[in-house]
Amino acid sequence: MDTTVVQVRDVPVDVVATLKARAEARGQSLAAYLRDLQRILDCRWLHPGSVVVADNVRLPGAPKYRAYMQAQEGRHWRTVEHHPHLEYQSLIRDLVLESEYLGD
Repeated sequence: MDTTVVQVRDVPVDVVATLKARAEARGQSLAAYLRDLQRILDCRWLHPGSVVVADNVRLPGAPKYRAYMQAQEGRHWRTVEHHPHLEYQSLIRDLVLESEYLGD
């Protein structure tokens, strides 16, 4: 089962490690992307210019996370969509979102 992986720059490495470990221990799916991002925002760990990267947004998919980023485009986030191939093959494309936090 895939686990939540959120890479957040400018947040202490031990915090990111804790988030990864918690996701692995709970066997969380990618549906946790948005929930974890909201927790990070609630803790005010991000500042304008911080970047959040989410992979596997298309497959297996994180539609709520993508919809949130699209709804917040230009208001709180500036997102670039990258379309790499899925791992270990060259036929199917995935989606990686690279989102810069613009602030409240």
